[in-house]
Amino acid sequence: MSAGTVSLSGPGISQAQRFEITDQLARILISSWFRTSSRCSTLLRHVVELAIHGQADRLKERQIAIEAFHRKPTYDNNSDPVVRVAAGEVRKRLAQYYSDPENVGQVRIELPIGSYAPVFHFPKETELLPDDAEVSSPKSAPSVSNAGEQSSPGPEVTAEAIKQQKGIDYARLSSRFRVWLVLAAMLVLLGAAAGVRRLVRPAPKVSGFDIFWSPLIDSHDTLLISVGELRSQKLTFVPDAQRTRHSDTSEIEMSTETPQGIPVERLGYLQAVAGVASVLGAKNSAFDVRDQSETTLADLAHRPTILLGAFDNDWSIGVSDGKRFELKTDYAQKLEWISDRKRPGERIAALDVSAPEPATYEAFSIVMREFGAVSGQPRVLLAGVGDKSTFAAAEFVSNPKYLNDFAQHGPKDWANRNIEFLIQTRVVENVVGIPKIVDYSIW
Repeated sequence: MSAGTVSLSGPGISQAQRFEITDQLARILISSWFRTSSRCSTLLRHVVELAIHGQADRLKERQIAIEAFHRKPTYDNNSDPVVRVAAGEVRKRLAQYYSDPENVGQVRIELPIGSYAPVFHFPKETELLPDDAEVSSPKSAPSVSNAGEQSSPGPEVTAEAIKQQKGIDYARLSSRFRVWLVLAAMLVLLGAAAGVRRLVRPAPKVSGFDIFWSPLIDSHDTLLISVGELRSQKLTFVPDAQRTRHSDTSEIEMSTETPQGIPVERLGYLQAVAGVASVLGAKNSAFDVRDQSETTLADLAHRPTILLGAFDNDWSIGVSDGKRFELKTDYAQKLEWISDRKRPGERIAALDVSAPEPATYEAFSIVMREFGAVSGQPRVLLAGVGDKSTFAAAEFVSNPKYLNDFAQHGPKDWANRNIEFLIQTRVVENVVGIPKIVDYSIW
């Protein structure tokens, strides 16, 4: 771990330090000091992420208010000091967090007074002890001429002095002999160790990406991707007049041929399916894609399954039921959210389905891999509050980087166990950001 303090990102922060800061941020956000304050969590996450990705120019009060707290571009920080108030609260909560003895020795994140640019302190490296072996003393070292040769004593050197000098030389030679003897022994040991390594090669390290996917791939059965579906009784197509002037507005209504409604495919789900399919294709694993209404209980019992979608996939709701992170809905209030059994009463990413989806917001999703209690068949759940968060969940399992990063810092015994992640990503102008682990559960 690097020693010292790093102020902003840019060239000063290495990739390894960036990972350490991200891990520390996750610890802080799930602590009791921050998980009860969404405003403080939002501000801290926002300034840290901008700092470690070299975007210090955006750490201005007005811009933070617009980007992190969704204030309008006409925002006046004098009449609404939301950033200043939140920053003061963040500083207080950080001080409380680091005053806990359990958090001593961790990477320290500070928000200096008068600034929104975080500073990062890394624990110091252990200093190396000096070598115990004393090879020679500077006072007894022979003089060396400019040509690099040992100079001979001048005429003023007495016979006694020469005798003493020879005694020093003998001591030096004896010391050097002991050093060379130790070095020779070390070389013998290194050679023996190299020979052992040739005979006994360690097993290659398995990546977190392979750990997650191997139960599904190794089953050698045709995988099923069960996709949530949206059905409508009536669809209206309004062409964009700027693109074409030949199309008219047209409508399709439910008929006897489509008694359950007209199925609607959504871009976010298509992108999610494409990401998962790319993984399976790269691993030469056969798969089918079906709507959730065509998925049966026999499918889940006899073949590995990937359930994609949340509230429009009945199987996803059933699989998440009883887990730490669950899909919840209130049809009367038209609300959908994720619940956490460790934080009862809190609604994570509550979404009003009757209102238009905002262009910029924090999206949350569930990623779970479990083994059927009866059949033992593996299944994966990729379910988010909104299409874009479901796409973020698919991106999390499709890009090796994220699961490999988790494997480096997560528990060592998760390969053959059930695991559930709570994933967060930021959607900015309908563009999905980087998925990040907020918390996870293993059983």
